[in-house]
Amino acid sequence: MILTVAHDIDAIRYLTTHDNAFIRYFEGHEGAVTNLTMHPGSDDFISCSKDNTVRLWNTGTRSATGILHLTSPYLSAFDPSGQVFAVGSSVTGQVLIYDHRNFDKVPVNTFDIVESCRSVNFDQLLTGWTKLEFSNDGRSILIGTKGSGHFLLDSFSGNLKAYLRKPEGRTSRLAPGEDAAMNGGWNGANVESSGDCCFTPDGRFVIGGAKKGVVVWDALAQPDEHKILSPAHTTDDERQAAVVAFNPRFNFFSTADQEVVFWLPDPHA
Repeated sequence: MILTVAHDIDAIRYLTTHDNAFIRYFEGHEGAVTNLTMHPGSDDFISCSKDNTVRLWNTGTRSATGILHLTSPYLSAFDPSGQVFAVGSSVTGQVLIYDHRNFDKVPVNTFDIVESCRSVNFDQLLTGWTKLEFSNDGRSILIGTKGSGHFLLDSFSGNLKAYLRKPEGRTSRLAPGEDAAMNGGWNGANVESSGDCCFTPDGRFVIGGAKKGVVVWDALAQPDEHKILSPAHTTDDERQAAVVAFNPRFNFFSTADQEVVFWLPDPHA
């Protein structure tokens, strides 16, 4: 099964892959949907939208099971247990942590990204966030940006663990919620990115796309005195990787831009 977004009607569609048929539409958003996040252990999922709402759903019913009214909530992520979820807003510079069972209460935690990360990258504190993800051990949160690096945070305190520096600089895709005019005329400016970075399943490494190939950071490595962490490895490839995703079942990851590329581990390494 696949969840897709129909931007022309601001609706979410539930697609079955074996016969390429739509099971149902999830309607209610009044603006473009910027993010979908599936619960790790159930049929629940979360959507974020430009209508300033976060909606909670279950695939068994077309109506939302809950609504949060927030300022520009463009990104979301469940923790590995599914007990809490995070909502990220680059406009406010915050990541809000909610108890999934008591989502209608105040957040259990609020992380001020401006305060935590202003010393390493001031440009991407309030714009250009492309990815929000928990590590599988639940100890870290990754905020991907289209700028010169990504933020790796402690998921309990919100403090910056490391700034993952991208040696090739910014990508050419829009961040969720951005308009083409905000992207400075880069190639691919009319196409939103679903995130050019992700954790490996063990949470040890972060894989990131670049203008040329793929870079890998060791999340357990010690950053420098300014909390800047350089890549531990860079692939020798000339193709841009604007989107990155890892397949935990088959132990490979894929990248995409003009081409979709599948990367397999080297058995002799």
